[in-house]
Amino acid sequence: MALECLDMSGTAGEEHANLYIRGVNEATSGAELDAQEVLDVLDVFGEDGVRMYLVGFLEGIEDRLEEEIEEYEMLEASVAYVVHESSVSILEESEDTLQLWIESAPKDLSTEIDLHIVDDEEVILQGGRIVAVEFKDAEETAETAPAIATVEKWKYELTEYEDPEDWPRD
Repeated sequence: MALECLDMSGTAGEEHANLYIRGVNEATSGAELDAQEVLDVLDVFGEDGVRMYLVGFLEGIEDRLEEEIEEYEMLEASVAYVVHESSVSILEESEDTLQLWIESAPKDLSTEIDLHIVDDEEVILQGGRIVAVEFKDAEETAETAPAIATVEKWKYELTEYEDPEDWPRD
């Protein structure tokens, strides 16, 4: 169903704008859609008011999800070891794992942390979860040392559906 552009003149326009903003704010804060509240909006403001409230609520859900994704990406990046592609050499690669030579790895690098191999623009080229680290020729006083790291590659399966009717059903 295509959304119609409502006439937003005068008091009714302000009411609709306020209902839209109310819907955005409620959904962004994590509130659930309350059926009685929708019926109350219908009684007071009519169908157009309900439409504006629901459109705002949907926008708020989308905004909240985008914020959660951004927070997750920042958290994920903060707990990952990031290394430039020029500082690593791939020793062995299989479908599931990478074995890398890292020229200068911090001595506290351990397993169960993500590794991001990035380019000059800091775009992640390859990555995964470190499952083993073996330091080579490490000096006792040095904070970094050459290391061989084994990484379980990330596995992504991206499916894009053109038509919502093609979406998988639970």
